[in-house]
Order: sequence, then structure tokens, then C-alpha cells
Amino acid sequence: MIFRAVISALLAFSSLGFSKEISHEKSEVTIEEINTSIKRGVDFLIADQNPNGSWGSATRTKGLNIYAPLPGAHHAFRAGASGLALTGLIDAADSRPEAIAAIDKAGKWAAAELPKLRRADQTTTYNIWGHAYGLRAISRLFSREKEPAKKAVWARLGQEQVDLLNRYAEVNGGWGYLDVFDDLTTQNLLASRHHLPRRRSC
Repeated sequence: MIFRAVISALLAFSSLGFSKEISHEKSEVTIEEINTSIKRGVDFLIADQNPNGSWGSATRTKGLNIYAPLPGAHHAFRAGASGLALTGLIDAADSRPEAIAAIDKAGKWAAAELPKLRRADQTTTYNIWGHAYGLRAISRLFSREKEPAKKAVWARLGQEQVDLLNRYAEVNGGWGYLDVFDDLTTQNLLASRHHLPRRRSC
């Protein structure tokens, strides 16, 4: 009986303190704090970029035993990670020379490696990430490019990724993880495709 009373009192006291704690208004985040955080993220991406312009490594698995048939799965993971990192760099709109250089280096890697990306075998779908996030980065590179000839290169590369994604689409019409429909991946693809020029039909 006493035990129950003590437990009830402790629970009531802790819940009172908890509700009081969460009722405190949070201070507003300033533009300066946001910009500082974005710059810190850009600095990390620049420092973490591989010498060849990509991001990611097949050796950083956090001690997990991940099924990844060679060589396609490793290439797919790197393409996906690189697409996400490159998109983040471009969206940050950092005009520092080191940020521009990192974008240019990543763009060259994407132009050389994304056309080679294929599914390792029928047991894995990792290439979808590479195509999807690679396409997102390509759409950004296309939008920021001023020279028509280079813009055409990004448009062609983007269309290649769209064609490959059409080939690897699931029977339900999406691009999810394994056989589970993933709205996030599908929405990413549709949004990325929207930024590229439409291919004219004959």
C-alpha cells in the first residue's frame, strides 16, 4: 500500500515537472543561426568528399553486415550518397570558391559514373537510390548551368536516368524499397523530372 502511494506520488511529481518543462516557450531561431548551421553542413560535405568527387564508402557500415553484391551494390550506394550530398551543396547556395569547386568535381563524377549504374542482380534494388538521387542532383546542375551546350549534356544525362528508372519501376508503378511502395522515393523522382526539359515525341 505504501509502495503504491510512493510510486503514485513520484509519477505525479515527475509528470508535473515534465509538463512544466515542456510548457516553456522555445526561443526563436535567427537567420544568422540558420546560415551558420548551413555553412557548417557545407563545410562537412566539402571535407568529407572523396578525392574523385563522390561521397560515401562501402567500408563505413557501422559494424553492420549488409547484403551488397559486388560491384553494383557499392556503386549504387555511392551514387545515391553522392546525389544527396551534391543536391545539398547546390541548394545551400554557398558562393565560396571551395564550395563551387566541390560541386564541379561532384558533377564530373556524376557525368562519368551515373551512365554506368545498373542493378547488381535481381536480389537487390539499390540502384534505384543511385538513379533517383542522381537525377535529383542532375536536375539542379541543369538548372544552374548557363551554357546551352553544357545544359544539353545534363538534360541528356537526366533523360538517361529517367529511362533507366522506367526500366526498373515496380509493377505497381512506383520506386520503393524492395516490394514496399515508398511515396518519398516516388515523389523525389517526379519532382526531379519536373525540372528537366520534356523529351519531344516524334
